[in-house]
Amino acid sequence: MPVTDQQAAPLRALLARQPDEHDRLFGLLDLNAKRTGYQALVSAAFVVAVQRRFTRDTSQAEVIEVVGGMRARSPRLAGQVDPVVAERLVMAVFNDDPLDDLDARKSFEVQSVLMVTIIYDENLDEAGLDDFLAKARKLADEWLELGRRHWMLRHPCELRWLRTARMDSPTCEQLPNPSAVNYLLRFLQKAGQEEQAAALAARAAQSIPLDDPGGVADLLRALREPAENEQPARDPAASLLLDDSYAVKNLLRALRERSENEQATALTARLPAEGQFDLFREEASNGEPYRFGCEPSGLPAPAWGWDDLDD
Repeated sequence: MPVTDQQAAPLRALLARQPDEHDRLFGLLDLNAKRTGYQALVSAAFVVAVQRRFTRDTSQAEVIEVVGGMRARSPRLAGQVDPVVAERLVMAVFNDDPLDDLDARKSFEVQSVLMVTIIYDENLDEAGLDDFLAKARKLADEWLELGRRHWMLRHPCELRWLRTARMDSPTCEQLPNPSAVNYLLRFLQKAGQEEQAAALAARAAQSIPLDDPGGVADLLRALREPAENEQPARDPAASLLLDDSYAVKNLLRALRERSENEQATALTARLPAEGQFDLFREEASNGEPYRFGCEPSGLPAPAWGWDDLDD
């Protein structure tokens, strides 16, 4: 669903230097409208604003100088704009530096403040403001059409993949996170772009980051069934981080749905050593055999009682 006029109105009021009207219009939005269209529009406006103020050739020193000048204008701006976050966000519009370690709320706040400051500095008239918002709204609509769930610039490469979804095969060297690839893959399949979808699936199988079990699970469900006799090119069961029990359980289910039983078994075997023993006991009827715990070898621990602890 594209950005609505009601979702765009608060941002226009803010950029027109009408903060009270912004607050009133923003208060009329329900929670879903704030989290979807409005947030998408603000992040898209940040990208458009940064591209107007900077270029790909802008050095990091120049970005640091500009951000520092913004923060020096008032104590309020200094408190709202974390210099390191701001500099990384600006540079990320033009390069492939990952931003997954940034706090989403802080990232969105800094994007908002920087975007507003840049546009205030331009002193746009009504026509200029309409043109800026139209470009931002167009980009936000593309994101929404592709089903993005997060508008906080999680990965700059993800933006370029999403922008080029209808064009030739994207050329970004590093794939974005699994969830982003999942949504793009589903979009290409739905649009009948089978060749692009197949190429993306092949690249994802070879090089998608394996640090998000939940995202990998979603991506597995989006991938077509593997060709007969096709061997997996990687060993995700041995590489994935297993710190989120819900995501790991979801991944195990996805592996079994695709009959990747060897991968599921290998992943299950890793669970005790990764601090996921409760999930290990749930899987494959391991509860009763491992009633007394697990030996370092992975075998069930022998029965013991409290008296044995005295030894």
